[in-house]
Amino acid sequence: MMVDRIYSDKEIVSILKWGAKLGELSWTEIAIEVNKECNSDRTVTAIRKKYSDLIENQKIQGNANKEITSNVTKTFDEEKGTGDFVGRIVQDAKEPRTLEYLLKKYDIDLEVWEPVTYTIGEWEVAIANEEVNRVCATVRVKLNKRKVTEISTKELLEVIKATMEREVKPLVVKIPERKTLNKNIVINMNVLEAHIGKLVWSGDTDYANYDSKIAVECIKKIIRDIVIIQDYVKADRIVLPVGGDFLNGEGMEGSTTQGTIQMNDGRYKKLYRTALDVWELIIATFKEHFNYLDFLVVEGNHDRTTSFYLYEHLYRRYQDDKQCNFEESLTATQVYHWGDNVLFFNHNDGGKAKNKRKLGTYAYRYPQEWGASKNRIAFENHEHHYELTGKDENGITRYILPAICPVDDWHNGEHYVGANPSQAIFVIDKNDGVVLQKNIYFDDIFMKHTDRQRTVTLRK
Repeated sequence: MMVDRIYSDKEIVSILKWGAKLGELSWTEIAIEVNKECNSDRTVTAIRKKYSDLIENQKIQGNANKEITSNVTKTFDEEKGTGDFVGRIVQDAKEPRTLEYLLKKYDIDLEVWEPVTYTIGEWEVAIANEEVNRVCATVRVKLNKRKVTEISTKELLEVIKATMEREVKPLVVKIPERKTLNKNIVINMNVLEAHIGKLVWSGDTDYANYDSKIAVECIKKIIRDIVIIQDYVKADRIVLPVGGDFLNGEGMEGSTTQGTIQMNDGRYKKLYRTALDVWELIIATFKEHFNYLDFLVVEGNHDRTTSFYLYEHLYRRYQDDKQCNFEESLTATQVYHWGDNVLFFNHNDGGKAKNKRKLGTYAYRYPQEWGASKNRIAFENHEHHYELTGKDENGITRYILPAICPVDDWHNGEHYVGANPSQAIFVIDKNDGVVLQKNIYFDDIFMKHTDRQRTVTLRK
């Protein structure tokens, strides 16, 4: 999220201290330590840029001739069949930057070891007396020892005999694919209906304060809880819907798409940057815990155009990342087929009659996904409360999902109260559908930031 660009002396010392551990720690981990030590809320990008600026200033002040060298560590556990390759790598700008090249350069035998997960962060560094900047990269690679299928002596002799009788060709032994995560499980994070920018005062509602900083704190709790869930279920991939009133308004006035004025705590440029920072944190974190991140866009009634801008921005940024997959469809209803499941995502802001018609058209509009599935599940938002309906006449299990934000002055005045803000996370089995649901609540965060509560007087 966007914060004050002025750094205190304590923050500068902390950034230099933890930045020196680059290689041992990722930038995400460094940012967590700096923010915890300084009680701040800087983004990963901001801390990384500040560290780069500080190092550049040191060079200008007299350290320009200090050689910047690579510093990598390789560890292997032959018994467990695992390995780690971490550290800082300095390259000439003309050198290849592929993972295969880096592993071969540092003598990792790819016939023995295979990369399972990896992260690579790059930045350029100016060196005194050199016209072209060097490229620095932090690398973290998890390795697994390749397992070769054993062949009995009899089978081997038969293969050799058959081969010699026909034509001498290399003997190809198929290497089994490593299954570190469960390919039969996916986690659905669902739309983050955070309404970033919404400004709520507890004095208007007798409940909780809310602004963009509190919204980001709630989303960070969601990220942490999903990582905890993932440690238990070990899902291969996670579904990440973008949009769906992630932002509270759009345009210069910060109103809804239809022009309804909103009470926001910042200008549209600041709030959009906050949204990007949050998604950068989501992606950086989940890339370390899932094999694949599947994105789709769900337009909301508060941020219909901004949802598209945000999704397109993420697509252009991560389209070449092999862990990130983006749905091409940009329609109001998004469809995600997986195994015996088809998931429908729609913001559900068209009114009861329209939504009833909408559910009845899914089999007609998406016949292939419908016919290939036995579990048909609709995830909808907008109503700011949780509701599960059984399979209706259309054969769909429908979830109406809650919002992250607390009730504001307008909703309170219209008596839309009683719903507990939360985020519903679903674990879905490839064949059996939803097998686990976790609702994440934010009362601890709201109470920490609420300056007043309703005084209760009971009279006899």
